[in-house]
Amino acid sequence: MLAISQIESAVKTFWGKIHNRLPKPEIAKVGATFAESEVRHEDAYSNLIEIMGLNSEFAGLMNVPAMRKRIKYLEKVNQNNSSPDPRDYFESIILFSMFIENVSLFSQFLVIMSFNKHDGALKGMSNAVEATSKEENLHAMFGFDIVNIIKDENPHWWTDDLVDYIKEITYEARDAELEVIEWMYENGDSDNAPMDVTIAYMDKRLNESLVAIGIDPIFEENAELLKEVEWFEEELELTKNLDFFNKRSTAYSKMTKPITVEDIVREGTPVYEEVMNKKKQQ
Repeated sequence: MLAISQIESAVKTFWGKIHNRLPKPEIAKVGATFAESEVRHEDAYSNLIEIMGLNSEFAGLMNVPAMRKRIKYLEKVNQNNSSPDPRDYFESIILFSMFIENVSLFSQFLVIMSFNKHDGALKGMSNAVEATSKEENLHAMFGFDIVNIIKDENPHWWTDDLVDYIKEITYEARDAELEVIEWMYENGDSDNAPMDVTIAYMDKRLNESLVAIGIDPIFEENAELLKEVEWFEEELELTKNLDFFNKRSTAYSKMTKPITVEDIVREGTPVYEEVMNKKKQQ
């Protein structure tokens, strides 16, 4: 949760500015819609962090080496956002769509949703993550569509040097994201989403980012391990409809549904006890 919140607050300003560089009405509308959803993501996770009593942990997150390394490569991905050179901005769209939207958060999404999938735990948090993951996946696909349109219109921009650079950054991204995953599991593995499964899923999304823009995959995929995340892929792709006989919404919407500590934290854990003690003192 801390890792998700850190990304949502640090690097998600791309879509709100895209119309300045690609002044098409259709792109401006999509950019505005995506920018609004990113604001909603940040607010939702900020609210969850506060409910869980983890604000002090969030403030010290940059002291974690894995998080510093991740932010370093994501800043590199984002460095050409303001470049006046159209080719640099093209590169920025590629890297932002590949890594910030399609890769950087999905290992955390998988782990959190696995607790609700297998144990029926973290229900409120899982609802927020499910909605966020669907939207991030959509953002990435739109970004890839823009990349491929620009490639068709400017084939001379798609050079061997650019492809080599994209592959280089992809290896760098994997190293950084692997360290984040290892940090997530530093206190032990999970039966719901074992670390080797989470790593295999990260490799799959990295390969999918490359294939989406016309580059061959570079990481070997473990088909057996990936079978264990098919349920998560289905959650990303399928649309959920409201059950009219059960009026409780399955999505999240600007904190209109109240969330309590009992919804997101297991009873008996240190965080649960700390929050309950605070409530008693109040």
